[in-house]
Amino acid sequence: MLKNVLKQFTALVLIGISVNLMAQDKYTFTPRMNLRIFGGLAAQNGATYNNLIADNKIGPWGGAFVGYRFDENSNEANYFGLFGNIAKINSASIQEWKSEQVAPIPQNYTGNVSYAYEVEAGFIFGDWFRLSGGMGTMQIPITGNWHNTKYYTGTGGFVLGKGAVNLHATTSVLFGGDLTKSAFRVSTGLGFNFKFLKSRKVNF
Repeated sequence: MLKNVLKQFTALVLIGISVNLMAQDKYTFTPRMNLRIFGGLAAQNGATYNNLIADNKIGPWGGAFVGYRFDENSNEANYFGLFGNIAKINSASIQEWKSEQVAPIPQNYTGNVSYAYEVEAGFIFGDWFRLSGGMGTMQIPITGNWHNTKYYTGTGGFVLGKGAVNLHATTSVLFGGDLTKSAFRVSTGLGFNFKFLKSRKVNF
């Protein structure tokens, strides 16, 4: 009696394992959505790279990315989505914009920090290379108010690491709009990577 029970139990376990293995072979699950939150330090210059990495030009920077994975079979995930960036710009960078005539700076500029807000659309290729472009606004403090300087952006950079924590390094070009010359910004920092909303593909 006991032997028969053990045989039946063993048979059920083997059937369960076989069904599970068949299900794994039948379907492939791909995380489709990607959320990245990142931040660190950024250095804003004028129209040249002269003395870019100077203490008085470096400030905090942060952003986020939400994207959709559009590849099917590649082990190196490719995403298209939206980036949002915010940076604190020190007065030394704004004074350099003024001296190099990157943009008209109001006479009543207070000398306090400015803030850059940017939205870009673009790609993360192979889970490591960023390429994006969009537009931004620099809020420059003037007496009793803010002066908005609008421009376009182009960003390229690297994402090092494919796990939950990554290293981000980017270079952005600011051009057009209210700017009379192009300006450059470099940034680096850490990011947190979240992948979710899996889709199921039937394997034939």
